[in-house]
Amino acid sequence: MSPLAHSVAGIWLAARHEGGGRLHHLLWAPLIALLPDFDLLVGWLLAGKRGLELHQRYTHTLLFVFAASLLISLLLRRPRLFPLILLILLSHLLLDLVVTDQKPPIGIPLFAPLSSKTFSLGLFPGIRKANWAELFSTANLMTVLGEALLSLPLLWTLLRRGER
Repeated sequence: MSPLAHSVAGIWLAARHEGGGRLHHLLWAPLIALLPDFDLLVGWLLAGKRGLELHQRYTHTLLFVFAASLLISLLLRRPRLFPLILLILLSHLLLDLVVTDQKPPIGIPLFAPLSSKTFSLGLFPGIRKANWAELFSTANLMTVLGEALLSLPLLWTLLRRGER
């Protein structure tokens, strides 16, 4: 999924957890929701064009999600946020699980480092990411527009409900 879909999922989960949409959800929830994709940035900084090869290897695992949730909640000194952070990060894995992955290795390694097996349901079109040119392609733009049409009305409804 695109950053848009992951961000909206994070905002929606945070808003549901706290009983309504609030402006501060727009700030922190997307950052948490996008954390597993920061390997793209790190990979690009460390390896340039080969950085895409690192994507979905280490940060798309249940171990990473659990450890990151624990670390973030402890750094924030708000351990009661652990379940919400965990849920937001798990939503990232779930959304990536249901889209079509076209870049080997196909799928996400949920149980790494215990197993190298990858999982993918391939129910919806995914973001193409075999190379940097494909990442910024028209096909990906169309995928993001489709996600926007589906997710932005949900976000708008949550935020309007929080204004009351």
